[in-house]
Amino acid sequence: MAVELTPTDKLFIMNLDQNEFQGFSYTNPEYIIQV
Repeated sequence: MAVELTPTDKLFIMNLDQNEFQGFSYTNPEYIIQV
């Protein structure tokens, strides 16, 4: 049985408070979103 994931709303992701993720080892400070 294949798993189907619901796509995440890009505006929701772009509006997340990035300060809440400071210090997490899996964040990528080089990541740039092309809009």
